[in-house]
Amino acid sequence: MQKLLRMSVQQFDLVVAGGGVAGCSLALALAQQTQLKIAIVEKQPETEYRIEQASATQADVSDARVVALAEQSWEFLKSLGVAESLRQIVTPIDHIHVSDRGHLGQCELSSAEYNVPALGYVCGLSPLLHKLEQELKEAKVTWLRPDSVKTLQQKESQILIETEHEQLETKLLVVAEGGESDTRKKLGFVTQQKQYQQVALVTNIRANKPHHGTAYERFTQDGPLALLPLGERDYSVVWSLKAGEQEDLLSMTDADFLVELQEAFGYRAGIFEQCSQRQSFPLKLVTMPNTVGHRCALVGNAVHTIHPIAGQGLNLGLRDIDELVKQIVNHSADDIGRFELLNAYQQARLADQKRVVSMTDGLVSVFSNQHIPFVIGRNLGLFAMQFLTSLKRPLARQAMGQISNR
Repeated sequence: MQKLLRMSVQQFDLVVAGGGVAGCSLALALAQQTQLKIAIVEKQPETEYRIEQASATQADVSDARVVALAEQSWEFLKSLGVAESLRQIVTPIDHIHVSDRGHLGQCELSSAEYNVPALGYVCGLSPLLHKLEQELKEAKVTWLRPDSVKTLQQKESQILIETEHEQLETKLLVVAEGGESDTRKKLGFVTQQKQYQQVALVTNIRANKPHHGTAYERFTQDGPLALLPLGERDYSVVWSLKAGEQEDLLSMTDADFLVELQEAFGYRAGIFEQCSQRQSFPLKLVTMPNTVGHRCALVGNAVHTIHPIAGQGLNLGLRDIDELVKQIVNHSADDIGRFELLNAYQQARLADQKRVVSMTDGLVSVFSNQHIPFVIGRNLGLFAMQFLTSLKRPLARQAMGQISNR
């Protein structure tokens, strides 16, 4: 206790709990547009990655962690100044092919059809985080890492935070620690959860032919199977399975796994030749009735954890961040932790969050169901979207991260 009392208190305008893509993007955007004193508290040590050694044609098949960035999210990263240096290692998505395995229904979207440079971009998580961290150093944002929030006290005009190594005082605390955030629990936020009884198996694979920027969403009898293009002939795989079905796929040899994957997906993308280490994680829907509190706000997966079926998790989170940044920038000369500002952020994001959550949850119900009426209905829907542009447009807007009411 005596040591704690002697510890000096560091004062900040903003403390961000969580140094992932969401937390770094928020801190960088505000550091570039305001004079706020900002700190990031992050459990993990600094990432090690050298972008200049990466290849534009051959992805890092050993690292299955990738992010799918909608076109709007890519524009947001461009505004932060991080996109250009990543261009040599990101893979543009020029086509999206959606189909139902074993049935005729299918739909294809193309960037040319909508007159955009790309429908989205696929980027390794490690290089993206590395670049954000580099920019934050230049912006003189304070990093507290490896460190984590132990206790906090919400006072009238500030929040007092005790980490493992420091004592902090801040006008505003933003939680960006992801779906299992400890700080969110300490602040008393209540979550609403729905278990899908599914897991996502993720890996990277290499095919025997180029993908030409095509992403695939294949609905199989086991669950949705997504292939995101990387490099020239690599893919990031996200395979949604019933809980328990992943065990054999994780334990079998690479050769046997590739046979199973090929059988589930088919040969439209070529022959699968190589795969990285396979990992899995449970799938659930987590939402929040409230995303702000007294001098605190949630962003990214700390607000909403959704099914990866439409690849919208990070993109939804970056739209949260964009809105919170706008609110803070417009009032940076005032008290940035006041409730009116935080409530304006919450209200502005409500409609988009509800729409995406409803859309992804509905897709899980429709495309994970193998009853004949559902199969017929979704195949008719895919057929209709392929030939009726008016039906395809909402799907394309969603893929590009465009909000329908704007």
